[in-house]
Amino acid sequence: MRSMQRKMWAGTVAVALLLGGFGGLTTPQAYADEDEDTTVIAPAPADTSIPLNKRFHLDWSQVEGNASNILGMDWIDLNDALTSGKSIAEVAASKGVSGEGLVSQLVQLEASQVNEALQANKITQDEADRLNKQITDKITKIVNKEGYQYKAKEAGQHNKSLQLTFKPKAAELAELLKLDKEQVKQQLAEGKSVADIAAAQGITEDELITKLTEQIKPALKSWIHQTEQQTKK
Repeated sequence: MRSMQRKMWAGTVAVALLLGGFGGLTTPQAYADEDEDTTVIAPAPADTSIPLNKRFHLDWSQVEGNASNILGMDWIDLNDALTSGKSIAEVAASKGVSGEGLVSQLVQLEASQVNEALQANKITQDEADRLNKQITDKITKIVNKEGYQYKAKEAGQHNKSLQLTFKPKAAELAELLKLDKEQVKQQLAEGKSVADIAAAQGITEDELITKLTEQIKPALKSWIHQTEQQTKK
């Protein structure tokens, strides 16, 4: 009988040891296996041998869109105001938003690009600091500039070909399409093209182009006298 009890006791102890603890209870492993690889691979640092403008560039194309969202207005309305000669700061003031407050919010949005690049080790901390200062200075100028219009060269995208830029005002476009401005904006927001809207109004593409040509004449006149050197300024 005692022999049988000793065998049962020995079996219990063996099982307990196999399970990692006396009495069959498991215990956390307090040490690492010798074969376990615990090496932490640190991300590669930013390669400063590559010029900064090849690793990262600030995108200024979203400033107007971000400003219109902050001010709770359609981008096309903001663009109309800027085309008429107003500054973003003046438009903000009409909405009860201070220029300084708008600048602060826009800076935060642009700075998020820098932070993402820093976290991805595309840029160094020193470069991030310099870029953030550049953002503050640039956004301040954009917000306070009368008649500001985004140009591709502000993002470092220089187009060496002669440029023709034409954006009909919302009110003028609505008049051509025989609709009010809100109807035009709504249909554009739904993904329709100007040609689609015109067709629905019984206006052929040729008729639309003829009418738009009258508006584009001043821009065309400027374009035909434009030189290659002027596009690089």
